[in-house]
Amino acid sequence: DAGTGTGCIPISISKNSPGCKWLATDVSPAALEVAAQNISRHQLENRISLLEADVLDGVQGYFDLVCSNPPYIPTGVYQTLAVSWHEPRLALDGGPDGLNLVRKLLEQAASLINSPGLILCEIEETQGDQVLAIAKAFYPQASVQVLQDIAGKPRLLQIEVN
Repeated sequence: DAGTGTGCIPISISKNSPGCKWLATDVSPAALEVAAQNISRHQLENRISLLEADVLDGVQGYFDLVCSNPPYIPTGVYQTLAVSWHEPRLALDGGPDGLNLVRKLLEQAASLINSPGLILCEIEETQGDQVLAIAKAFYPQASVQVLQDIAGKPRLLQIEVN
């Protein structure tokens, strides 16, 4: 889980899939501290490892699943949102078009994902076409699609590597 924040993604999946093991990264030491507390609270220390890293920098090995809920809000939009007053900018601001960390994730994951493997990445609802083009450039042989969330909005990039 690249950019794990509080660790909710690996914790949730681990609670429901006892056989899986996780590596969760975050660039923020404070976020990793919160994630460590949450992992401990759920007694998952033996299944979820934490690493201070910018997306997947320095990560080694091969993974069946790479997932992320990266900062994807465009800078101009972020500055207008009420959430900007009480959430860390680092956790939400994805750069001018909101896709800086999505691009980095997709580039870095290419050398880490198993075949078959799955990459999942949350996106902002207006970024679907751009994200599809980026993903297809990095994974031309993969099945690439944007899935809808429960509200019917295009919010999840799915890349199936075969």
